[in-house]
Amino acid sequence: MNTSECYPDCGVPAMVHVHGLESPAEYDGLPIYAFGYGLSRTDYHNNAQPAATLMYHDHALGISRLNVWMGLAGLYIIEDAIDASIRVSCDIPLLIQDKKIATDGTVLYPKPDCPVSSSLWTPEAFGTVNVVNGVVAPFVKVPQQQCRFRLVNVANSRRYSLNIPFADQCMIIAKESGYVKHPRRLPKPFSSLGNAWMNEPAVSVDGTLLLYPFQRIDLFCDLREKAIGSIFNITDFNSEDGGSSEILQVHIIPSTPSDKKLVPVPEVLNPIKDLRALWKSTGGKTRNITLEEIENPLNSECPMSLRISADGQYKDYNKDEYIPCELGKVER
Repeated sequence: MNTSECYPDCGVPAMVHVHGLESPAEYDGLPIYAFGYGLSRTDYHNNAQPAATLMYHDHALGISRLNVWMGLAGLYIIEDAIDASIRVSCDIPLLIQDKKIATDGTVLYPKPDCPVSSSLWTPEAFGTVNVVNGVVAPFVKVPQQQCRFRLVNVANSRRYSLNIPFADQCMIIAKESGYVKHPRRLPKPFSSLGNAWMNEPAVSVDGTLLLYPFQRIDLFCDLREKAIGSIFNITDFNSEDGGSSEILQVHIIPSTPSDKKLVPVPEVLNPIKDLRALWKSTGGKTRNITLEEIENPLNSECPMSLRISADGQYKDYNKDEYIPCELGKVER
């Protein structure tokens, strides 16, 4: 029996997984290692990877969607020499999530459209209100200087299309795996995009910043010329499935003279390796990996389970069947 099956007698099972961290499997927060009330676990992380904005979240088998919905997610930041070269005092983490909240403050989870009355499975959950760092209708006081915004989407299913009023003063400096090679300046909101942006996955055709679930993007914004007392509204241009468009207010406040000094951003932040070249030079493998959703024969809106196959061979995670990878090889 896995720990999730003992709920609620064993409390709420939990397991911490650091999303994007390079860790051995035994310390990677695997769902089968979830533990309940009165138990504990110690994992070790060597943090021997390039600087990156990572995130941790609950990974308990069977109920991670519920635990993350309740707020068990946060940032795990790794710094290095590159990070130190453009470090500024204004460094703001922004974890964005949608929720359903009752009038008494109770956090609700959407009711599943399943024929089994006892089922808690909802394949795609959408909330009606957005929270940032767990706060409804938040605002942040931002000094009149260069600021780094670490944007993370911790929603269950919602894709955000962020309209950032001062986007033309920002550039993308990092994504999920760390710093980008060349920082890219964002276009003005709702402006026509040049051809250079058409293959940029972080920006939509209307100039908004796309942020999919568990996606991270770091912006470096120069707000030195913004008037003190200015208020900017960051909104969700998409606001699908009945969600609110309101995300966050940014209030510009005075900065210290030393913090207003220009911190230059290098043209090359990260000498990223050429994975295609490494794949060829190391004789890398090519795999066909398929993720499948097994439908309920009584109701296609209520899937029964997920399964994975590699080159046509199904893997049963509960039986410790896995896809072996070879150290030093690049796989496609």
